[in-house]
Amino acid sequence: MFKNILLYAFVLQFGLKVVVSASLFNSSVCVDPPGFDSCWNTATADAISLFKDHCTNGTCTDVDDCFSPDETCAKAATCVAYAEWISCALDHCWNRVYNCEYQHLAIRAMRNCPIADQLPPHIPPPAGAPGTCSCGIGFVFAEHLKMNKPGVGEVFQCTNTVDSLQAAGTCEPNCANEEKICQCCADSSATSTFFNTCPTTDPGDIFFFADLGYDHLVSSECSSSLGASPNCTAKPYNFTLSPGPASNNQFFDAATLPKNGTDPLTNNPGGLATPVSGAVFTWSLYEGAVVTANATITTWTGAGATTLPGNTGTVTSTSAATGTTSASSSSTAKSGGQRNTQISGLAFAGSSVLALALYFV
Repeated sequence: MFKNILLYAFVLQFGLKVVVSASLFNSSVCVDPPGFDSCWNTATADAISLFKDHCTNGTCTDVDDCFSPDETCAKAATCVAYAEWISCALDHCWNRVYNCEYQHLAIRAMRNCPIADQLPPHIPPPAGAPGTCSCGIGFVFAEHLKMNKPGVGEVFQCTNTVDSLQAAGTCEPNCANEEKICQCCADSSATSTFFNTCPTTDPGDIFFFADLGYDHLVSSECSSSLGASPNCTAKPYNFTLSPGPASNNQFFDAATLPKNGTDPLTNNPGGLATPVSGAVFTWSLYEGAVVTANATITTWTGAGATTLPGNTGTVTSTSAATGTTSASSSSTAKSGGQRNTQISGLAFAGSSVLALALYFV
């Protein structure tokens, strides 16, 4: 393990790309390694304890395996756990929030917290940001969520339009097939977004790839419904396609899907020199949860450290926040310090310096 960390540090020093593990944060590249390790270990222990105390359905052993379909369990344990894990990164590894590991963590939180309705901070990264993942997995997942958003997403709009046509008797005799086309176009849009955005990446490295609908897209049902040339942008479907490389920006079907890429996920060189959202800001993963991020160290001077334009240290927010940041805030704990965090009337020791205020309606 020690040799691996030395190798990782050597490669970063000389600005080379590093093959990454989707679920492993290497704290040696964080702005605050001991603080991150302490926070992460405590958050994992808290997750297991909360799950044991409040859940009877599902499992929670680590960040890759913490899920319950039960909303009560989610509010009391699993969603709280992901908020804590994300908080560790925002507090102690903010210089790497655009890398593959953080993007995977944020995506896993959205998938495993059944009440999550807001993207965590810094997903997807802005174009040209330092230290980004070689594949824009945050962008691909965000587009997938947007398309499938209940009540407003393109899938809902398509099926709602077809239902209206069917009620008016204006889509016969193809109403049933129109419904199928809605879902096949959705699968084509999501799968195509991945291939357009990450044409050389191995889909096997993307743990949520199955969510995009690839298997259904290549099934006989979609092959027959979409035909030889999918026209998913036409009425009544009205699907949009997220932009990819100009030479490869299209809706794919089973016959036109490009060959799978073979490149592993890698992190590009560099990182943030200062917290991109300021040292202190608030964010939410789901309604009723307000989390305050508080960076314990506010500058990073490693190889490729970059300050993004417009990063002035002013508090910004993905939900709501006011005020200005301070490099030496009185509420900032020492690296690896601990405090008690109140969560829905429960108190537990947390290495994060977050105030997690949860209320349930």
